[in-house]
Amino acid sequence: MALIVVGLVEATPYRLRYLVDQNGVVSSPPNQLVDGTVVIPNDGGATPDLRTDANPFMRIREVMRARLDGLGQLPAGVALTQAAARALLDSVLPESVLPGNRNTHRCVLQVTPTKDNSAIAWGVDANVDAQGDPVIVVASSIGLGLGQAYVDVVLRHSFDL
Repeated sequence: MALIVVGLVEATPYRLRYLVDQNGVVSSPPNQLVDGTVVIPNDGGATPDLRTDANPFMRIREVMRARLDGLGQLPAGVALTQAAARALLDSVLPESVLPGNRNTHRCVLQVTPTKDNSAIAWGVDANVDAQGDPVIVVASSIGLGLGQAYVDVVLRHSFDL
C-alpha cells in the first residue's frame, strides 16, 4: 500500500521545511480530485508536528500557538476557524480575514517539487483540527505514483513577502 510520508528537513526561526514523499499510487477512483492527502498536525506530538518543530526560540512559533496563546486580536484558548487558519498559515495578501493589523505575524505556504519529481503535482492548504489549531493539508495529483516535494512554512518578514 502506498502512502505519503512527511519529514522535517529544516527548522529556522522564520521557516519550517518538510519533505513529502509519495511512494506509489495511493488511490485513483473515478471522480476524485486528488490521489492522496496527508496532514501536518499541530498537537505538540512527535515530529512532524508544527508546534513541536517550532521550538520556543523561533519566531514562527507564535503562529503555531495562536489558539493557545492568542495572536494579534485572536484571544487565547479560542478555536480558530478555517478562514483564520488560512489567514495565519497561507496569508498571501495582507488584507486577510485575520483580525488585527498588518504587523500580526502570518505565514506563507510554498510547495517546491524536488528535481527528480516531474510527475506529481502537489497542492497545499491550511485547515483546522478538532481542537481548532491550524494544520497543513498536503495533497498529490491523481494516479501518478512516485514523487517528492518540499513544503515550506515561511514567516512573513514584511507585508510584501
